[in-house]
Amino acid sequence: EILIGLVGSEMCIRDRILGHTHCGGIHNLLCQPLNRHDFIDTWLSIAEEARREASKQTSETDRQHICEREAVRVSLRNLLTFPFVAEAVSQNRLKLHGWLFDLAGGSIEKLSL
Repeated sequence: EILIGLVGSEMCIRDRILGHTHCGGIHNLLCQPLNRHDFIDTWLSIAEEARREASKQTSETDRQHICEREAVRVSLRNLLTFPFVAEAVSQNRLKLHGWLFDLAGGSIEKLSL
């Protein structure tokens, strides 16, 4: 918030949300009920929307891949709930990008909302 306020309209900030394949946290989210008592489960609960979307898939591998991507998109949408972020994006002072890093292949996939 401070950076966005300081920059004003003089330049454009680019912010990236980066997820990765073979994510243990996402695997946990898909395979185990969240206890909501420890930090990791609390943090993963933010991605519940991604889990619901991924649960529509029949294969475990597809669920993992979809959930990893959707978790990045959920994070992007979450950022837009902050008024100062939404305003900076609407004024082209802030650009948000979602990326997914493929650990096995070494590539980066750009994700859109």
